[in-house]
Amino acid sequence: MSVSDPLLKILKVFVLELRTEDAIITDEHKQLRPLCENLEAIFRKGLRKNGGWFGTSDYWSWISKLDNEWNGTRISPALCMIVNYVKNSRKAKSIKGKGRLFLRICLLKKVLGEVVQLLCNNRLLSETWYEPSESILGNEILTEIFLSLLHELKELSFSLDLKNASFLDDSWILPEYKQYEFVPCKEFGVEISTVNSYHVVLNVARGSVAGEDGKICAGDVLDEMCGDTLRGLSRSSVLSLFHKNMKKPMDLAVAKLYNVDGVKFRPIACLLRLIDRDPNKLKPDVRWHGEEDEEEGEGDGFDRKPAHAILPEEEDEERPVHGPGGQALYQAWYIGKISLGNDGRVDRIEDGVQNAVKNLHAKEQEKRPVGIELKEKEVIVKDAKTDELLFQHAYTGISSCGRRVDMIKYFAYIAGETTCSLAKDFHCYVFEGRSEEEGKIMLCAIAQGFERTHLLL
Repeated sequence: MSVSDPLLKILKVFVLELRTEDAIITDEHKQLRPLCENLEAIFRKGLRKNGGWFGTSDYWSWISKLDNEWNGTRISPALCMIVNYVKNSRKAKSIKGKGRLFLRICLLKKVLGEVVQLLCNNRLLSETWYEPSESILGNEILTEIFLSLLHELKELSFSLDLKNASFLDDSWILPEYKQYEFVPCKEFGVEISTVNSYHVVLNVARGSVAGEDGKICAGDVLDEMCGDTLRGLSRSSVLSLFHKNMKKPMDLAVAKLYNVDGVKFRPIACLLRLIDRDPNKLKPDVRWHGEEDEEEGEGDGFDRKPAHAILPEEEDEERPVHGPGGQALYQAWYIGKISLGNDGRVDRIEDGVQNAVKNLHAKEQEKRPVGIELKEKEVIVKDAKTDELLFQHAYTGISSCGRRVDMIKYFAYIAGETTCSLAKDFHCYVFEGRSEEEGKIMLCAIAQGFERTHLLL
């Protein structure tokens, strides 16, 4: 009776076709994705769900434990470097994504057979991770067949862009990945929103460095800047990285919403929907809020308030961020500021408002009329009578904003002496709107500023 497995038969077909074709296999090759999916299925088949002693949930769980020496077996330096590279990758974050990145690197470096051989040489460990009767890697004969196919696979030439790894958590399908170099600049000209650790381009300013030749478009994801991975970085860290390198040529790697054939990359489209942006209204060279859109943009939904700016008490009802005339200057009364030390959490808004109002009444002081100007990058507060500048806070220094549900005419924001990630001295600045509705509008506008300008490069 012959011993075989459907997955190995499929792999054999792939190997024969690719060996016959005798071409370099790139990310665009039509057989690469099904080949990788097949290899992943082999590594997953019969994987113990309870994880034996180690609590695994995927094949990367046991591969990640490879070190210089594994149960008395020496591991090659090349394989150790690959494992450590994947462990430290900030692009592939999930156990699924790291496993996929590992398989791609092994194909490129031709070491996948070495990994399987290590498992094959230690039956105790293979049985810890795999069910012998249900798996390929837990069955001696099937493993030998698999190793012979991997030996044939080793003869193929792969040319894969390993930097294009930020969406492996979601899919084996990868986006169009472009690397550009831009001239040194003080303002790059992009407006970015951070969604699920990705930095999505919302708008590209006409005539800006970023808009040069339509290289970067709305809907693209910034992936690397000057060699540093952006995924997972805070907004303030991305800004700091930009300012650190703005006097040098700007190297930028971008995951594109559209590929060269005009097909949308679905995971990026899903990110756009999370921030109330409709990817179907974008084409490869469309810019949100661009001059072209001003005449046609009314009623298209682009000026809707994003989900993060909707207050808890208005989840079922969206309000305009600006006043009826679209103005960014509002009238209010300044109540006072409360020192919060190194605690800038939104939880401090409630006691900050209460204490500021209490102090005002205790000192029998009058409320100070002020003008609050909400600009692209900052909040400016001036005395309404003398035009004296009272406060000026960049959105990068504002950690939170909100109001009490029992004192809704009052609103506040918390700001530190520098960017939020570095600040050690926070204050709560408390104001009273001329009406509950106007207070809500100002608060929403400040909240929207976090997404609109924390990453305005």
